[in-house]
Amino acid sequence: MKAHLLALGEWDDERHAAMAAECEATVRAAQKEAEKLGVLPEQGKDNIESMFDDVYAEMPWHIAEQRELALAESKGE
Repeated sequence: MKAHLLALGEWDDERHAAMAAECEATVRAAQKEAEKLGVLPEQGKDNIESMFDDVYAEMPWHIAEQRELALAESKGE
């Protein structure tokens, strides 16, 4: 898309760099905000099952499989 827009004269490298920097800043700000709630290594593995709660109205089979594997792994099975 970038190459196409450059060829049309509708985009340039400076605008692209500015957009990339803005996106990176937005993502970093969101990451910092999320990390205020804690990060996974600090949270431990005491409630792995909770990461699957309230995500789907009906859990797809492949997610249910992942859940069972994660729970078995956390118990050392």
